[in-house]
Formats: sequence, C-alpha cells, structure tokens
Amino acid sequence: MEEVRTYLFIVLLATLSIFLFLLGDYDSVFESLTHAFFQVASISSTTGLSIRHYIHPMLKYVTKQQTNIYIKE
Repeated sequence: MEEVRTYLFIVLLATLSIFLFLLGDYDSVFESLTHAFFQVASISSTTGLSIRHYIHPMLKYVTKQQTNIYIKE
C-alpha cells in the first residue's frame, strides 16, 4: 500500500508543478489543471501522447545547442 501512496504523491506533485507552469497559458484554471493531469498521465503511462511540448524553457536552449534539434515555438 505504501507504493501506491508514493506513486499517487508523485503524480500529484508532477500535476501540480505542470499546472503551475501552464497556469497562464489557458483561459481557465480548470482547463490548465486538465491539461496538466493529461500530461502527467501520458508521461507516467508511457503512451507518448501530449497536448503540448513540455520541455522547460531553460532546456530548450541546451537541447538546441547540444543536439541540433530545433523545437517549434
């Protein structure tokens, strides 16, 4: 049972952090929360689905310079 609590805590923490990152991008708080939870569920289940690119802005520069991959903005 402790593993389930730990997993749910990680999902909740990841959802909260992505929610705070997306908060200003959508019209409502509920829409930001929905998109954040979808991203976390997609990443944790390894389905590969996504609504938007979730790389942190600081990592975009590193990714472009080190791998020569250009991310559409």
